[in-house]
Amino acid sequence: MSLLVSLSTFIVATLALISFESLQTPDAHALRSTPAPKKKQTRAAYRADLDRVIAENNIPCKVSLDCEAIPLGSKSCGGPTEYVIMSQSTRMKAQAAVSDLTKVITEMDQEANREGGLMGTCEVMVKPELQCSAGVCLKAESKSN
Repeated sequence: MSLLVSLSTFIVATLALISFESLQTPDAHALRSTPAPKKKQTRAAYRADLDRVIAENNIPCKVSLDCEAIPLGSKSCGGPTEYVIMSQSTRMKAQAAVSDLTKVITEMDQEANREGGLMGTCEVMVKPELQCSAGVCLKAESKSN
């Protein structure tokens, strides 16, 4: 009988301990299902991600009007540091990722400009003219006379 009482006491104590611990700690399942925060990358890594997203979602252009140049980055005097060229269909297919990455890169540049007190040449980055060549959007070659 004393073995039965000891076993019962052990089970009750164990259950009480488990119940108490579950009140004190977050749900283990919730901890596993919550994604880890993304580690901040370098600008070059985000730019590589953008290039990868564009390549993986590429939809060839048919005519030059299918192409667009999206401003990217931020110069200290204002305006983009460059333009990313892709077909409108590619941008629409990967709109969320393209938008998120261009925003992150631009904000990183703005922060670096503020923190570093950087000054630039204040050159205006002109949006390039585009052409569709063999299904690929490209910066149009300048015509020299």
